[in-house]
Amino acid sequence: MLSLPGNTAGLEDPTPQKINKGIGSEGLSCILSGIFGGVGTTSYSENIGLVGITGVASRYVVGAGAVILIVLSLLGKLGAVIATIPSPVIGGAYIALFGLIGSIGIMALSRADLTSQRNLIIVGLSLLLGLGLPAWIGANPLVFEPRWIADVFTTILSTGMAVGAICGLILDNLLPGTLEERGVKS
Repeated sequence: MLSLPGNTAGLEDPTPQKINKGIGSEGLSCILSGIFGGVGTTSYSENIGLVGITGVASRYVVGAGAVILIVLSLLGKLGAVIATIPSPVIGGAYIALFGLIGSIGIMALSRADLTSQRNLIIVGLSLLLGLGLPAWIGANPLVFEPRWIADVFTTILSTGMAVGAICGLILDNLLPGTLEERGVKS
């Protein structure tokens, strides 16, 4: 099992019970968000990057940050002040943050056997399709009946991360390989 925030903070891999609790908590937060008229919530990869940059992985710090952001959202004048931060400053922060997120993704790949042809095919096809297929779908949207299903497929296939993840999941389960090749501890 792989825990990017845990590995970034130098922690051990989570147990299956902890993973189940995390997935359950995220599902509950999506339900609560929907009840109150919000959109689905998720844990963002930016948070993993922030853990890597700051070295702080405490849930209490995350909770305190959430409370601070809620309070700040209620203060319109402060939001206006924050909106005056120049775009290059925000861009510089994003360069460091997303660079670290990419590095953490490569770190996750390093747990698998990258000398295996099987794994190289999975990584290569997932990257290629994740980078190329969304642009093609954007220029050639799917059109078939019922239209709503075509729209769902067009939306999914025009998102690079979704295409790469789906491709990787399908290939990892279709192509035969050992647990060691997959980077799974036995």
